[in-house]
Amino acid sequence: MILPVYFKLSARNEKYCLMQSENPEYRIIVSLTSFPARINKVWLVIETLLRQTYKPDTIILWLSKDQFSSVGKLPKRLLALRSRGLKIELRDGDLRSHKKYYYAINEYPASTLVTVDDDIFYNSHLIESLVKYNTRFPNVICCNCSRQIIMENNILKPYKLWKKNDYVNSVIPTPKRNLLPIGVGGVLYPPNSVASAIQRPEYFMSLCKTADDIWLKAVELLNGVPTVQTDYYSLYLPVIIKNNMSLSTFNVDSDNDIQIANVRDFCIERFNIDPFALL
Repeated sequence: MILPVYFKLSARNEKYCLMQSENPEYRIIVSLTSFPARINKVWLVIETLLRQTYKPDTIILWLSKDQFSSVGKLPKRLLALRSRGLKIELRDGDLRSHKKYYYAINEYPASTLVTVDDDIFYNSHLIESLVKYNTRFPNVICCNCSRQIIMENNILKPYKLWKKNDYVNSVIPTPKRNLLPIGVGGVLYPPNSVASAIQRPEYFMSLCKTADDIWLKAVELLNGVPTVQTDYYSLYLPVIIKNNMSLSTFNVDSDNDIQIANVRDFCIERFNIDPFALL
């Protein structure tokens, strides 16, 4: 494939590096996670993040110590990216996909967080599009991909019926509560937008283990934070990974509705509030 070769040949170009800052309070953080089946190719994803038209302050890859015993044993091509602005953080336990946001919002609460997936070649305008909308809507979650949550006659429809919005060509973008941000397109979270007393691993890992987007949406609704979708368009070219594993098909077909019900029941029992009734 052409892209990996190009990335290797152009890696030393200074414009594909992040500025090294002595300020530990990063303004914009790009955060992602990965696991053994994808770790050999995740460097390709991070290369696309280093080549953005709008540079973040840092990129953090969160990994589980249950899966990776030490940073030094990671692939060399991945380790080489640290000199260009990548941070690699290992943590105890395995929070699965929740790793990409949980540690960042706790360790960098004043930062704006952009989450991405670990198996997509991202267009160079991804972060720019999110930041542009964040400037216009500073207290709103911004996403490039979403699903429209369908509620009819006070009944929440099954997840598979929620309309997928890959691209919105709207003259007047409107923040809405009934948009579910989808991680594949990148999601921007303003500081404290998904911070909550219920952001605890014992809760989301028992209620919503494989659907971090559902869990985050419930927190957003409880916090009263709406979502706006940008006018950004991309085909989201996937990184080719042998025997690639994905949770998305499994969740859409069978498990998302169970996890949605788990979260609703938990919030009703704990707060006497159904977050999805706040749409």
